[in-house]
Order: sequence, then structure tokens, then C-alpha cells
Amino acid sequence: MAALTKKLNRSITIKILGLGGQGVVTTAATLARAAFHQGYWSQSMPFFGVERTGTPVEAYVRIADQSIRNRQKINRCDILIINDYRLYQQNDLGKQLTIINHSDLANYQPKTKLLTYDSRQISLDIFNQDLAIGLLGGLSAAWSLIDEDNWFKALSEQFANPIIAQKNQQAFLANRQLAIKLIKSA
Repeated sequence: MAALTKKLNRSITIKILGLGGQGVVTTAATLARAAFHQGYWSQSMPFFGVERTGTPVEAYVRIADQSIRNRQKINRCDILIINDYRLYQQNDLGKQLTIINHSDLANYQPKTKLLTYDSRQISLDIFNQDLAIGLLGGLSAAWSLIDEDNWFKALSEQFANPIIAQKNQQAFLANRQLAIKLIKSA
């Protein structure tokens, strides 16, 4: 799987899916913050119904090289990140890239780039719970738009507690390294 381009010719839309309590909204905010530090315009927006742990949550991110005025829900995204594989539907893929936190999906060959790996174990080892934030490491391995320094800057700002920030950086790096291995072997 070749890395996606670092240039933007238009806005990029990203949808993140997961369950309440997995940090989907925080993951989107961190991604938007990293893109901002890279010099792009960015926005993140959560979308959820009843605020309850374990219920489906969506968060949207838009990244562009100019001001973003669109605040609508993203239906057809460029990049789709799914933290809970039960939310995966084969007809709902990102146009450029789909990342799914699951390693045992059937061999489905979509027209988009598909990266599936088990981020859950890394998250459990570091946080003792399944969190979506690590999938940003997988995104950075497959998509070089944002430099690693800007990812770390965003993670440090997102989590004011230095110990929590360090754990998130550790999860980011472990996921990035795992995804790089998978991409090189594909």
C-alpha cells in the first residue's frame, strides 16, 4: 500500500466511528489539531445521540488549504477510521483509505485502500481499555500529510497531563510501527 499524497488540492473529509467511551471525539479533535499545526485549516465535529457508554459515536474532520465553511455531517468521506469493527459495512468505505481496528475481517477487496489491524491489544496494554486514539498512528503510516512532530504537538496539547500525553504518544507510535510493517508486507 503506497502512502497517500501530502498535497491538498481540495478539502479532505474524514469520518471516525466507534462506541461511546472509546475516545472517538477526542481522536477527531487531535487529528484536526495536528492538521492545524501542519498549516492547514481544520475542523472536527462530533455526532452522537444519547450520551451513553457503548452507543455508536461518529466524529467528522475536515482538512483544507483554505477556510472551511461547511459544517454539515459527512456522509461519503475520503478517509474512514473505524475503532469498533461491528460498525463496519462494506458499502460504507472511505474513497481513498479505510482503517479498521480488526484483524480477522473476510478478504474483501474494495476499490479503496483498506488497512485492518488489531489496535485493541496495544490500547489494552497501555490504557487498560480500547481507545480509538491509537488509530491515528495507523493513519499517519498510510497518509503522510501530517509530520510526526505535529502529531506529537497535538497529542501534548490535547492531553494536559504529561503522563496521559506520554501514554497517548506511546499508543500512537506502537500503532504507527505496526501499520508500517503491515503496509510494507502488503
